Amino acid sequence: MLVNNIKPYIILFIELIVFTGCLSSPDFSSPKFLNTNIHRKIDSKIIAGYESIEKQNFYYNEWMTDITYIVSGELDSEDGPDVGVFDQFGMDIVDFDGKRKSSIFFNWEGAVLEPDIRMKKNGDFEFIVRYQAPFGLMDQRGEPIWVFNDELSYKMAFGDTNKDDFPEYYIATTSLIQLDMQGKKIWQTRDEIFNDVEVYNPDNSERSLVVTSNHAGIIQLRDYKGNIVDQWTPKEKIHNFKICRWLNSQYILTSHNDEIIIIDLNGQEIMHHKVSHSPSGIYSIRGVSVKFDRDKDYFAVVTKFSSATGLSMLCIFSPEKKLIFQELVGATTGLAAIDMPFSKRQMLLVGNGPGLVNKYEWR
Repeated sequence: MLVNNIKPYIILFIELIVFTGCLSSPDFSSPKFLNTNIHRKIDSKIIAGYESIEKQNFYYNEWMTDITYIVSGELDSEDGPDVGVFDQFGMDIVDFDGKRKSSIFFNWEGAVLEPDIRMKKNGDFEFIVRYQAPFGLMDQRGEPIWVFNDELSYKMAFGDTNKDDFPEYYIATTSLIQLDMQGKKIWQTRDEIFNDVEVYNPDNSERSLVVTSNHAGIIQLRDYKGNIVDQWTPKEKIHNFKICRWLNSQYILTSHNDEIIIIDLNGQEIMHHKVSHSPSGIYSIRGVSVKFDRDKDYFAVVTKFSSATGLSMLCIFSPEKKLIFQELVGATTGLAAIDMPFSKRQMLLVGNGPGLVNKYEWR
């Protein structure tokens, strides 16, 4: 009697399961099941606007986490440039209309927080895991090539510092370590705690330099063999930095509390800007020059705040180093200046929280 009474409900329940596809086994290794931020809505807020800059949505993937990196280049077998949009689990290859062409997932131990890419030739590249151990390389399918694991390490940089057309890799840890292109150790400095490392690669015949910041707050410039060629102490202690090009020169872009600081390689401060409406101190920073208006060289900076805020700030500066645009966006370290087809202008692509990329153009 009881069975007959509940039988219709059992049948209905089974039909609902079949209809929704729940009887199929979900792929819990897929990055979408690892994304804890997909329901987090970010309302961006323009704090300082400029009527000549127009903002639009460029790309959205609901299964991606916060956008960590954006790059432009020929990333597949088809002719013409693409846009690579990264999160911590992989990269989407997107066309210039913001349509996804393909996806690559990283087969890596843990999340890749700030990935990078090294273009070897059109359609041929390697992914570089350079922030927080384990460090290493992946091929263009996202499969590991080599891994260097040092739990105390903070950062890895790369560049062709000896001009032999092959990259060298430098790891900031309790010493500075140089690796060859196979990930084999070449040399290691004496014990000293390093906070960060980047490679300065000039366009001219000048030699490349390895730039480090240590725990004492000293900036050191080293040659390919690790010899110190110059060092100086900035006004504010530097924990992390990037080497950026702007106004036909390369500078150190860094931060202190809620301030953006730009310094040349001689230690001279070029710009100092306090970011208004900061919800916390700046935890990570990235910048890129962008030619919005033909030959005028603007500079865009993304400052990422503490993870608890889920926020970053986009600041755009004029060639005169004046703030012309500021927007509070979802957490991101991804931004890139992209050449626009049939134009001398560039558009700026910036992440805006989980899976979203906005584009900024000159009206």
